[in-house]
This record gives sequence, C-alpha cells and structure tokens, in this order.
Amino acid sequence: MGENFDNLPSGGEITFAGIGRLIKKSALRVLIYIIIVAVAVSLIVLPIKMYVHPNPSVTARIEFIYSGIEEGLDPNGTVFDKSQIKNNTVLTTAIANAGLENKIPVVADLRDSVIISDVVSAGYQELKYLAASGNTEAQTKLLNYSFYPTRFDISIERFSELGLTKSEALNLLDCVLSAYRDYFTERYANRTAFVADDFDLEDDVEYISYYIRYETQLSAISSYVDSISGVDANYVASNGKSFAALKSMYSVLSEELDSFYLFILNDKVAKDKTIAASEIGEIVQQLSDEKMTIENEITSLQTQIENYKPNTETTSTANGTSNTVIIEFGEGYDELQSQLSATLLRLSEVTKRQRRYGRLQTVFEDASTPTDAEILTLAAEKVIALKANCLNYINTVNQTVYDYFTERYSSNAIRTIQSPAYARNTLDIPLLYIYVLAVVLAIAVGMIVTYAKGKALEINLPHRNRDKIQEPEEAE
Repeated sequence: MGENFDNLPSGGEITFAGIGRLIKKSALRVLIYIIIVAVAVSLIVLPIKMYVHPNPSVTARIEFIYSGIEEGLDPNGTVFDKSQIKNNTVLTTAIANAGLENKIPVVADLRDSVIISDVVSAGYQELKYLAASGNTEAQTKLLNYSFYPTRFDISIERFSELGLTKSEALNLLDCVLSAYRDYFTERYANRTAFVADDFDLEDDVEYISYYIRYETQLSAISSYVDSISGVDANYVASNGKSFAALKSMYSVLSEELDSFYLFILNDKVAKDKTIAASEIGEIVQQLSDEKMTIENEITSLQTQIENYKPNTETTSTANGTSNTVIIEFGEGYDELQSQLSATLLRLSEVTKRQRRYGRLQTVFEDASTPTDAEILTLAAEKVIALKANCLNYINTVNQTVYDYFTERYSSNAIRTIQSPAYARNTLDIPLLYIYVLAVVLAIAVGMIVTYAKGKALEINLPHRNRDKIQEPEEAE
C-alpha cells in the first residue's frame, strides 16, 4: 500500500490539521480493517445467535371458553386462579405420565420452571397505548375497563437445568396440559355438589340441632346456587330445573325453616333444655368468632385499598403547570374491591344469623319450664317433614349441578390453540451495537497503525530527508 507520511504530525505535536491529514491518509487502511472485522464478527457472532440457546424453553397456549371466564371467574363463580394449572396434583400426574420420575423427583423443581403468562388482547393493548399517549377518551375508558385474560401461555423454562432433552420437555408440557384438563374436569364437572347425609340426623338429637344443621347447610347451598345463577342464569337441566327454579325452591324451604325456628323459640321446644342451651351457646360463640375474623378481613382490605397507588402520568401544559392523569388502578385494585364487597356481604349474613341465635340463647337461659309432650310430638312431625323437604332439595340441586357442569365445564372448556413448541431463545447480543463497536475499533486501529508507521519512518530516515522522501509502496 502506497502511503505518503510527509504531512504527519511530528515532534510530539498534535494538531487538528494533523489529525485530519492522518484520517485522510489512513482511510484505505481503515476501510480494509472494517471489512475484515465485519466479516470476522459475522463468522463468530451469527452462528452463536443461530445455534446457541442458553435458556431453552417450550411453550404452549390454551384458551378457556366457558361462560364466566371473561369476568375472571372459575366455574364455581369465584375468582379464577391460573396458578392451579401448575398445582401439585397436575404436575405430579404429568411427571408420571411422561415417565420422568427419576429425572424430576421433586415436584417443586418443575413448578419453579413452569411460567404462566396472560395473553393480553389486542384491543386492551391498544387502549392502554392510547391512554399512555395522552388520549383523554382512552384514559376515561380505561378507568372503567376491567380486562380478564381468557388465554394463557404455559412455558417450561430452563428445562435443560432439569436434565431434560428438547423432546422430553415437549412431551412433558403436553402431559401438563392433559393433566390439567383432567383436573379441571374432575373439579368442575361430573360431581356432586353437596352430601345428602348432612341432613339425615339421628332421631335422638335435640330439635335445635336440626335447626342449626339445616340452617347452616342450606345457607351454604343458597350462596352456591346464587353464584352459579349469576354466571349462567338461563341453564335448564335434564330434570327441568333452572338455577332460578332452585332459588325459588330454597325460598319455600327457607320459610318452612323459619317457621320451625319460631316454633322452637316461642314454645321453648327441647328434649333437654340444658343440652339445647349448650348447643345454642356453641353456635353463638362460633358466629362471634367468625364475625371478628370477617371484620379483621374488612379492615385489612380497606387499608390495602386506601394505600393502593394507581398508575399515573404527569404532563406539562403550555403555561408550565403540570397535570397528573390517573391512567389505571390495575387489576389488583379491582380484585381488592371485589373481595371487599364479598366480605361485607358475608359480614351482613353472619350478623343476621348471630341475632337469630342470640334470641334463642336468651329464651333458653331459663331451663325451668319443661316442654309439653304434645308439643314434642308436634316437633317430631315437623322434623320429619323438614328432613324430607331438605333431602328433596339437596338431591335436586345435586342433579342440576351435575348436569350443568357435565355439559358446560367438561374438558371441552379448555382449548389448545398452540401446541407445545420449542422456543428458540438466543444469547442476548445486540448485533447493531457489536457491529458499531467493531467499526469504531477498526477505525482506531487503522489510524494508530498509520500513525505508528509514520513515526517509524521518521526515526529511520536521515533528518534532512524526513519531510521530503516518500515511502515506497508496500504490499498489504
């Protein structure tokens, strides 16, 4: 390469003019170095990006398609819990079905590697983007917008750390999905909601015991029917009963139970009033403890809501003032509000029951007056009728619930929309930055080499000829 060093900086002086001449003189060498470095980087980095996968993972996507999931509810009408996809039962079954008990002896190791991610809808993403961009209409919509995902990505990350091959990881994830479908079906379909034996008490128990047992159980059944009715009020089972019909049946039965309560209250009906008073005292204490627990829950929820910080965005106006806009409170805030509403309702019900049993407790404090034999005979007749009606109701509820969940919440409620696939994770190497750095280094090296060659030539040539002699061309 032919180069002229006659105008290089000399004598240890560095000037802008000298640097400019140095850049000009080293241009060809720099270009060649850039090409060499770019080729070298491509040969080294690109194969790494293509073939080296430090944290391989497998991923599948499922979708829930039953009524209620859009409101974030499970088939029972309570909050849907996506973490159940990787509960112990599901993962243990999946490991066994995949034949990997020896490789994964501890279920917790697999649970830590299973990641469940919400798939956010395009509409919700766009709304959040517009709101963040300052669109006031979108911000208003977002304040009253609740999004609950119906699709989820299930991944087994870092499966190589579990000692699994790619094919084993794919098969294991498929087994996880299958085991969860079975778990979902077992939990929400083909099942009996309540046990009829709870209403079939022995004949020698106190009459107040019948009331306590029936009132407690029927209250739970009523709440359950209400929750399902809110999800799918129009469903009609093979027995011709809808959830609205079950609610009507409960209303009739509840009136009969109230009549039995007043009968015991007004006539102090008991086989042994000391035993009856003791049983009433126990249920009153239970309700008092339950009420205290609920009140503590309410206080905790109210504190969390008060301290919840919304996502905000602060913008500056033309006159220099700032304007803070609440973008959204987030799903956690809505969850807390929902929990608070449900807990307040529980408190109301417990307080109502506490008052009813408190009246009974007051009446049975005086155990001096025995119950007439005629009244006891009437009480026995009322218990027989009440028991028969309760058993008929519970069996009707069970049959309706069985049909409903069998039809609506079988394994068909979960659909795989992306089968388990290998995720090509690569080294997190920003190629653009690497190439820019390579170019900068090539330029620096080219200029340094050019400068060094010039200084070496000055040293080797006679002093009087250093500014005149031109270095002969040399082969690169």
